[in-house]
Amino acid sequence: MKRVERLKKRLIDLEHSHHRICKQLTVFDDKRIASLPLYVRKAEAFALALKEMPLLIQNDELIVGSRTLYGPLSDNSPQIKTFSDIKQKYDIAFLPCYATDTEQKNGAMGQGYSHTVPDYGAVLHYGYKGMRHQASERLQRAEKEQDKQAIEFCQAVLVSLHAASLFIMRYADEAHRLSSIPSTSKRQNELRLISERCAWIANNPPRTFHEAIQLFYFSWIMILVENYFCMPIGRIDQFLYPFLQKDLQTGTITNEEAQELVECLWIKLNDYTDISTTDNCNRIILGGQTSEGVDATNVLSFMCMDTCMKLRLPDPKIAVRIHHHTPTEFIERCCRMALSMGGGFPAFYNDESIISSLLKGGIPIEDARNYCQDGCGEILIGGKTDFKYFSLMMPRLLGRIVRDYSGLDYRGLVTAFNDEMRKEVGNGAAASSTQQGTLAKYSPMPFLSAMLDGCIKNGRDRTANGATYSWTGEMAIGLADVANELAAIKKLVFDSKKVKWDELQAALAADYCGYEPLRQLLLNKSPKFGNADDYVDLIAQELAFDFCRIVSETPIKGRRLVPGFFNFSNLISDHAGADGRKSNDFISPHLSPRGGTDKKGITANLMSIDKCCSALPLIGAMSDIKMHPSLFDGKDGVRRLVSVIETICKLNIMGIQFNIVDAEVLKKAKKDPDKYPDLLIRVWGFSARFVDLPSIYQDHIIQRTEHKHL
Repeated sequence: MKRVERLKKRLIDLEHSHHRICKQLTVFDDKRIASLPLYVRKAEAFALALKEMPLLIQNDELIVGSRTLYGPLSDNSPQIKTFSDIKQKYDIAFLPCYATDTEQKNGAMGQGYSHTVPDYGAVLHYGYKGMRHQASERLQRAEKEQDKQAIEFCQAVLVSLHAASLFIMRYADEAHRLSSIPSTSKRQNELRLISERCAWIANNPPRTFHEAIQLFYFSWIMILVENYFCMPIGRIDQFLYPFLQKDLQTGTITNEEAQELVECLWIKLNDYTDISTTDNCNRIILGGQTSEGVDATNVLSFMCMDTCMKLRLPDPKIAVRIHHHTPTEFIERCCRMALSMGGGFPAFYNDESIISSLLKGGIPIEDARNYCQDGCGEILIGGKTDFKYFSLMMPRLLGRIVRDYSGLDYRGLVTAFNDEMRKEVGNGAAASSTQQGTLAKYSPMPFLSAMLDGCIKNGRDRTANGATYSWTGEMAIGLADVANELAAIKKLVFDSKKVKWDELQAALAADYCGYEPLRQLLLNKSPKFGNADDYVDLIAQELAFDFCRIVSETPIKGRRLVPGFFNFSNLISDHAGADGRKSNDFISPHLSPRGGTDKKGITANLMSIDKCCSALPLIGAMSDIKMHPSLFDGKDGVRRLVSVIETICKLNIMGIQFNIVDAEVLKKAKKDPDKYPDLLIRVWGFSARFVDLPSIYQDHIIQRTEHKHL
């Protein structure tokens, strides 16, 4: 058995889990800390967690480091027994206590908001010593200017970065200790080299591909310690590639050795998957363009995809960026992965549409070309964007309007809906601002902030809007459902007058109990989004434009409110809808047709989605399509999927993810899960083993329309 196979077996057997400990810690055991500013106490809590973190270097590992310290066990959570048990056992949102009793009464101690892509490229360029130098210079300026907030922030950054260096040095010492224990000469030499690498990167920029991977991985672990778990990775094939390119050119490493390192990293990136739930935002994005507009695909892009297909692990989730000049070989490899994995690996992002959206939103071209995705799919500028979000449940909003509307025309209904939408967006922005202020006051994130462009320069934490781009996303949920409802009302109530308004209101109030003929009329005799029918698609398009305009016009203190079309769970309707939807039915996923309503194939589906994406929401839109594997049978199967991707690049569609699986297979897997342990499925913004999912999610995926023709 080869090294990577042995490491994967240990991962699946959860050998590393035996080294996890749970402790309750407080910085106030050190009497000097009580008098320090809260920002610095938060950094001291981070330092204490790293100091108390048990070290773990497993046999065969070339990339070392693990998060082994968590908060007290949850009383009602089960013991984890298998890799597929994704229920949380540990307190992931754990950091030693750093707040006073009075501060804790505000309910903000330890709160965080992850969903941000750090600037790993800057970490690899400067190293921690270089980053400390930047913070020290900024501190000196803040002291001259008597800027109290900047002083406390920079002090906290220095404490955090120093703690990070000490943590890596602990691993250097541990590897050196293990190298003296009798073992094979090969392993002893590997441990000596690991010790030397860790000792160097504890302060200095990496010199090799191996050191770059190791420093990135240590940084990722420590960000999780400070920011809990939902931290996407970003453009890994861009910030690591210069080191690989140099090593390959100088003969320092071979392609085979580099591939093994990538596979070792992949296994480490699954280190906490069993306790973080499968929706852990552990995402990377490959390909795309450089800031100069040149295709960015490289040998590391291919290595990452090959590793994913070989290991078939839940993490990291892969997305790819496609544009008109993406190499055909890369697109074909992406499509082979999609057909091989079946469940949303990779998700596809359309550079042409997304970059246009960012430029329209005033983002400079070099930043727009460097976009990546958040943990749930939203578009961010990697290393420069502090991001948080809230959601607008559009079907619920329309439900309130329809219940009370007494007007006589369709336009009045749309106007009432927009007025209510404007009010809800404003309320959400106000609530989000209040929460942001609380985070900035009680739960800063100095370590992550040091890795976001703008924070050190501005002397402000990410929670205090220090990053170059401080965005709050307003996510529209269920646009397709609302379009279907409005189309049904327009056609059957106002145009043909086959349905009386008071009858529809009564049926909705009764959840269609006693109104089944009316429900069937609404289900089957009104247009549905996803079938390239302009009657409903233009309604959806108008909704998309109205939503984006309302969000963009809504002020939010210190930040920018930006629109997108996403949802972060398989949502259940809490009321009946005018399209025939009953309460407890599923809401449509992302910017996608409601399951079972799109009948005319993939092309028609894409044409409907394209009309809505023409609104160019700044942080994007994701769409889901489920396709039957038989569509891609035969020697031309890959080419047929390539043609779908090429079509998407010609449209406004921003992001799309596929499930290429037979519904009958899903039903069998639900009934007999032990026979389908590796069946991967795209859920909303993430992929997971189908057998791990709750039954309600499994049913939702089975329900989604399964296209058998283009």
